Amino acid sequence: MPLAQVTLADAQAVDPAFDRDVLACANPLSSIGRKLSVGSTGPAAVDAQIGSVREAALVAAARAAKVPRLATLFDALKVEIP
Repeated sequence: MPLAQVTLADAQAVDPAFDRDVLACANPLSSIGRKLSVGSTGPAAVDAQIGSVREAALVAAARAAKVPRLATLFDALKVEIP
């Protein structure tokens, strides 16, 4: 049985000290939401990482747009022979 589906009665059959707060901690979605460290899988950290990647992609795209295309470079190398 997945941990998130364990009932309070099931948990207390294992150990009477288990309560609703303990079961709430076992819920994967709640667990992810509580992660606050930088680089974690918590929603705020993931949003920050996505924002950083998007910003880096924009910078890379702007730099790449300034690089001359190969055809342009070859045309510049063509020399007319008299």
